[in-house]
Amino acid sequence: MAIIIPANSAADTAYEVANSCRFNDGDSAYLSRTLGTPTDNNVWTFSFWIKRGILGSAMQLFDSDTGSGDEGYLMINAGNDPAVNIYDSAGNTAQFNISRKLRDPSAWMHIVWNFNSGDSTAGDRMQIWYNGVRGTDFTTNTQPALNDGSTINEAKAHRIGAKMNDSRYFDGYLAEVVFIDGSALAPTSFGEFDEDSPTIWKPKDVSGLTFGDNGFYLDFEDSSALGNDVSGNNNDWTANNLAAADQATDTPTNNFCTMNPLSQVDSSAGADNLTYSEGNCQVVLPATSTPKTYSGATMAPSAGKWYYELTLAHTALKNSWFGVRSYEENWGPANFSEPEGDGNILDGWFFKFGNNGTNSTGASGSDGHVHNNNNGTYSSIDASVTYVNDQVIGVNLDLDNGDTYLQVNGSDVYSGNTVSDLRTGYFYSPALFFEAGPAEGPTTTGKWNFGGCSPFALSSAVSDENGYGNFEYAPKSGYLALCTKNLGSDGG
Repeated sequence: MAIIIPANSAADTAYEVANSCRFNDGDSAYLSRTLGTPTDNNVWTFSFWIKRGILGSAMQLFDSDTGSGDEGYLMINAGNDPAVNIYDSAGNTAQFNISRKLRDPSAWMHIVWNFNSGDSTAGDRMQIWYNGVRGTDFTTNTQPALNDGSTINEAKAHRIGAKMNDSRYFDGYLAEVVFIDGSALAPTSFGEFDEDSPTIWKPKDVSGLTFGDNGFYLDFEDSSALGNDVSGNNNDWTANNLAAADQATDTPTNNFCTMNPLSQVDSSAGADNLTYSEGNCQVVLPATSTPKTYSGATMAPSAGKWYYELTLAHTALKNSWFGVRSYEENWGPANFSEPEGDGNILDGWFFKFGNNGTNSTGASGSDGHVHNNNNGTYSSIDASVTYVNDQVIGVNLDLDNGDTYLQVNGSDVYSGNTVSDLRTGYFYSPALFFEAGPAEGPTTTGKWNFGGCSPFALSSAVSDENGYGNFEYAPKSGYLALCTKNLGSDGG
């Protein structure tokens, strides 16, 4: 079995979602379109799947704003609680402020927001649904007046992933983005509960829906046109600061591992000094940070053979580490120290990048240490492996036998020997350790490619033997991408 920080992603399903789109708020990424004359401005449905990236920042998911007092939007506040608002300059208002928190960066969630101001039941005129369950947890619940028009679905500019006149950019992944003009649909038009696991909500084929004049369906399957509408209406959206590399295979039907901002632990007991971006696949330690910091990932298998890639970069070498660490041990600040000779790391291994800052250029490599701890027994491998900035490190993690094989730019290092002696049956997460401070030099950047969406450019797109993931180099035979499809079919 595997630990997956709770996610609502089916391991197998009749309907498969091939792609999502990664939005990186640091890129000011969003989609834009000016809608035409609607089929019915008083009736519509907005449906999408979301996997969050960074947390704790206000971000807009769907927005229409003329700047003249007319605005409609769905957003997530800085407190990680959603809100929907529709209001106009005449004082007409519909509003939900929602007490539910959306703060699981490993989970895919389905959200449906529908509007029908002509409904004779006042409490049903605007609704929001999460994974097939209607939301009722409101701190504010203001329903639209009978037959009120909506500032969403008017003939004016709209955005997905950003506010019209602000900088509230979304960060994370979106999939199966659908807008229905003229019908207020239930979530069962877009998803269904799994017949074998009735608490799991999964996507269904939406291509046969009636979309209406302004309706659209964004499936993100064309990397050259991420705003392409496949509803048949050709209501295409303009991609702003989105590139082909932002097309992801991390989807609601195949959830990929990422680094996990909720797992961060540092020696100062609470300073969140790491910056996560690129769909939580890039982690940066700023130069001014002083705490020593660990971070884990969203998946921790206990069996199977797994592959992922990463790069590390400094502008001056200092101590940075990557590896795996057992979830059976305490990650708290009370027993916190660096991996080298750390008796508190009961199970795990870390590769050390840096040689205590003695090379200020970053042009030459590390000292090549791998620090291995098996039930508190410490050992070190030093084969003088040379690593320079941005080389691709391939990690082949064999949890059936407790072994790990490393590659640099596709070639075996340490003569192809294992660098770990892990105990079998324990849950291991990909992990990082940064040791930095003003005296130790500039920013450190780690980029992890688990196969769902690479944070570094790929010159090739190699999948595992099951056909999942996009990697720069081929995994060793039998090693698979860390994703729910593989976890479901090949154990872990």
